[in-house]
Amino acid sequence: MIYPGNFEQKIGFDRIRGMVTEACTNPLGVDLSASMSFSSDFNIVEEHLRQTEEMRNLLTDEAGYPSTDIADITTELFRVRTPGSFVEPDFLPDLRHTLQIIADIVKYFNVIRQQKYPRLAEIALSAPVDSTILIALNQIVDEKGGIRDGASAGLARIRKEIKKKESSVRGKLEATLSEARKAGFTPENSEPTLRNGRLVIPVLSNFKRRIRGFVHDESATGQTAFIEPEAVFETNNQIRELETEEVREIIRILTTFTNLIRPHLPELHDALHMTARLDFIKARARVALKLGASLPVLNNKPVIDWLDAVHPLLYLALAAQHKPIEPLSVKLSDQDRILIISGPNAGGKSVCLKTVGLLQYMLQCGLLVPMRHTSEVGVFSKIFIDIGDEQSLDNDLSTYSSHLMAMKHFVENADGQTLFLSDEMGTGTEPRLGGAIAEAIIEKLSGAGSIGLITTHYASLKLLGGRVPGVINGAMLFDTRRMQPLFRLLTGMPGSSFTYEIARKIGFPSDIIESATAKSGSDQLSFEEQLQQLDVEKQELDKKRRQIEVADNLLSETLQKYAKLHSEIETARGEILKKAKREALDILEGANKLIENTVSEIKSVKAEKRQTIDIRKKLHQQIEQIRQAPEVPPSTLPVMPKALQKTEKPVEQRQLEVGDFVRIGVQDAIGQIAAIRGNDATVMFNQVKLQTELRKLRRAEESEQKKAQVKVSRNTVNTDLERTMSSFQLTLDVRGKTGDEAVQAVLRFIDEAMLLHIREVRILHGKGNGVLRTMVRDYLRTCSEVRSWRDDNPDQAGAGVTLVTLK
Repeated sequence: MIYPGNFEQKIGFDRIRGMVTEACTNPLGVDLSASMSFSSDFNIVEEHLRQTEEMRNLLTDEAGYPSTDIADITTELFRVRTPGSFVEPDFLPDLRHTLQIIADIVKYFNVIRQQKYPRLAEIALSAPVDSTILIALNQIVDEKGGIRDGASAGLARIRKEIKKKESSVRGKLEATLSEARKAGFTPENSEPTLRNGRLVIPVLSNFKRRIRGFVHDESATGQTAFIEPEAVFETNNQIRELETEEVREIIRILTTFTNLIRPHLPELHDALHMTARLDFIKARARVALKLGASLPVLNNKPVIDWLDAVHPLLYLALAAQHKPIEPLSVKLSDQDRILIISGPNAGGKSVCLKTVGLLQYMLQCGLLVPMRHTSEVGVFSKIFIDIGDEQSLDNDLSTYSSHLMAMKHFVENADGQTLFLSDEMGTGTEPRLGGAIAEAIIEKLSGAGSIGLITTHYASLKLLGGRVPGVINGAMLFDTRRMQPLFRLLTGMPGSSFTYEIARKIGFPSDIIESATAKSGSDQLSFEEQLQQLDVEKQELDKKRRQIEVADNLLSETLQKYAKLHSEIETARGEILKKAKREALDILEGANKLIENTVSEIKSVKAEKRQTIDIRKKLHQQIEQIRQAPEVPPSTLPVMPKALQKTEKPVEQRQLEVGDFVRIGVQDAIGQIAAIRGNDATVMFNQVKLQTELRKLRRAEESEQKKAQVKVSRNTVNTDLERTMSSFQLTLDVRGKTGDEAVQAVLRFIDEAMLLHIREVRILHGKGNGVLRTMVRDYLRTCSEVRSWRDDNPDQAGAGVTLVTLK
């Protein structure tokens, strides 16, 4: 469903369609371009896009693609369906040209190209035409498009006879004309000519009765008569009879040929449709090349995650002026569904809406879109827009009424498959009430799961970001130094309208601006700036939260790696000790054998028996000492960490509870259970939270619990520091303070930041007459803890905020 009825004109697609039509070379392709329409069927959209992408690649990488520039012969083919009818001779050249192009297209898509461009090859090979038709046609039609003399034996005979008699007639005419010229009956340099299909000679009217023959015509002045001499009259009659016979023979030939092609007319119609499809696809590809368009990543669901998208018509207009275009990057999904764009007038808000609407519509019409190919695109079943003014005297619609009618259609028909675009929602009536209605509409559309973009200047709508589920803010950036829009979209924060700044830039009377400033009040003036400040702080908190999550995941991963490494070391240690023990026993066994041999020798020399027994007893004692030795000799093995020396104990019978001191597996660190949710637990390790499974926890021993409790008591010393950290804000607001109060506040602010190891802070002093800013910066020059300072970014607070970098 598309809304409103003039959607294509409002969004600019009618001009895109005109570009595609202009790129077509086939009249049937032009018809397909005229009927090109929006589709919400993912399979159809994907097929059309991939066909266009294949053709774009073919035109870029290949050469020699056949032309599809053919005439529309469908009317003539339809006419000759009736038996007994025959094709007109003038039709034959167009038919032969069409059949030749069809044959060239089929031949072009060889086996290699069928694999490289499967979708195009499938279309090209879907409508084969019997090759005998083209062969038969070439036997009838010559290179100039006429009927060949050899089209039949009868036609060859007739034409030969005609040429013979025409030669005879010409000879007689030349003789008669020569005599008349000598007698002065004919004008100078006169030659035989044709009148009423018969050869005649020009004769001066005064002498026309001097030459016997038939007068066929006279000149416009009446001074010359065109006479067919009596000598050639009979021969010319014979030529006329032969010409009539020639026509009858040609009709017979054409009838025979028509009877040949009549059974193949359905094939010819299919082949013509095939050339039209390829011509239409080629036109879409040529437009894509002109726009620098590509095929993004397709998703069978509503999603917009675009990178470097550009409005195609604006791109062409700026390219003609050799000017660059600022690309648009926007992301909308189930979580962040509705983007409220604010910013200055003429800053590009409406262009953003039209870019999204036009590119999405082009995409679902099968056209490639100008954006980065890694962009994520989806398919919507409905696209609604409310752009421009639809007020009408005939329908009794005011500006507000027309917007309200559009919004009524939105809320009644929108669902999770809808993309809606609304420019300046809620305008045309009293701002406060219009803003309230706009808020209610946005809440309704968000509840329906619709995806959309809204532009506004209303502060109440800017506050919906983060408060209404799925609604986020976006700002069109503005260069506050040069006082000109940047045409760049930044999501996550609202934009300022820069009402007074733009008025000053165009030279609006300053007294009126000052009066308006006084009437609006300082609260209204600072509202947008404070709103931007809140968004900046929110982004900083989100950044810190992500950093903590990364650190938490890293800690868990490190603990797991540590436990795995400990297990591997324990296994390797056991194997090394077993091997060393075996080697020691082997050595002693060898020594035992040596001693036995020695004893045998002693016996052989009759040594004392007592002495021999003592030697063997001492040897056995040494072997037994080695067998019973500890597995880790203190003098040779390094001392292992406590975590590696501990062995797991069986799980205690009593279940773990909140407050118990535990360790994860065989780890040395002791933590305290802060919460238990089902099979998972949250454990505090020195103020660091760690999520883990309950089954991995082991209760710490009593002695370890006492040490852990001592640690907890020591941690209370840091309570003040933690309180300072929790209450510390990255931005200090000194507006409204005297100079001395501001300096004292900055002094304390810098001290707390240094204590918390924060390296960058912001001081909000406002612009005004610059007194506070000067005093603050004079103090910063004397502060040894300060490395540097500068104005805030121009798209945020600019000179009203000083960014301070600490050492």
